[in-house]
Amino acid sequence: MRLAWELTARTVVVIDTQVKMYSGNLPDTGIIEFDVNDLEYDAKYKWSNYLRGMMLEIRELSHDYDHGFELYLEGDLPDGAGLSSSASIEMLMGTILNDQFNLRITPIELVKAGQRVEITILRLIQELWINLRLKWDGETKPLS
Repeated sequence: MRLAWELTARTVVVIDTQVKMYSGNLPDTGIIEFDVNDLEYDAKYKWSNYLRGMMLEIRELSHDYDHGFELYLEGDLPDGAGLSSSASIEMLMGTILNDQFNLRITPIELVKAGQRVEITILRLIQELWINLRLKWDGETKPLS
């Protein structure tokens, strides 16, 4: 039985405000492009809505983006298997943004942002968020 999976990303900072994302797991979707100022949910952005949602939630915490970036994402975590692949992608995006933009966001703030992405933007509910909140702040209720 396999107990560990891997999710990796490579980023390149660019001077303009364009973001380009590519998933090695979903090559048929090609490169997804958007502006850092255009982060609202849109079905045409497919899998990148998880990442766009994190960008939107972090921007709501008063952290603006002054440049874009290019992101290559690949992993072996099975999609839709109940192993929190979406939460993993959101936390990876939060960590990348925290690093690239020097935001100093705490782990619990990232967890809460990820939970809001799934509940309010993507309309998903995952038990992982409740478990992560319990670990970091003792709260067991989903965010409203």
